[in-house]
Amino acid sequence: MKKIFALILLAAISAFAQAKTPCANRVCEEFYQLALVTNFSTSMQASLLNEKAFQAEASTGGESAAAVYADGMRNVVKEAKEKVSPKYQAALKSAASNKEVTVALKELYTKWLSGMTYYQNGYTESIRAKEKQYKQIKNSIDDAWARVLTEAGI
Repeated sequence: MKKIFALILLAAISAFAQAKTPCANRVCEEFYQLALVTNFSTSMQASLLNEKAFQAEASTGGESAAAVYADGMRNVVKEAKEKVSPKYQAALKSAASNKEVTVALKELYTKWLSGMTYYQNGYTESIRAKEKQYKQIKNSIDDAWARVLTEAGI
């Protein structure tokens, strides 16, 4: 009987400790994964819009490729922000008990937002330049995630 009580007590203490651990409930990981997915999809859509913009400029001779790109990317980035923002807010709430984790999550979000700004304003003729920038943005998001994990003790 004492062993059963001890096991139940240990399980309860463990569950309580895990609930108090920032990011223990996968909320932060879901935010990170969505940041990566939206970074990739936005990068791909930027490349597609680049091509579409050039085709529009070539066929019409009027509307500038940069304007076509900017209009399309504005919507793409808006949708990405609408998807990521609730996950980010949930992650911050999960980590509210730990200032260092909260700061690391804000850094991750800032790096992701910088990427979205690049894609929105990064009209270029070079697909390679976009690929290179995508990798840099992904690496900075990964680095920020590593900091979240370190600060959370995960």
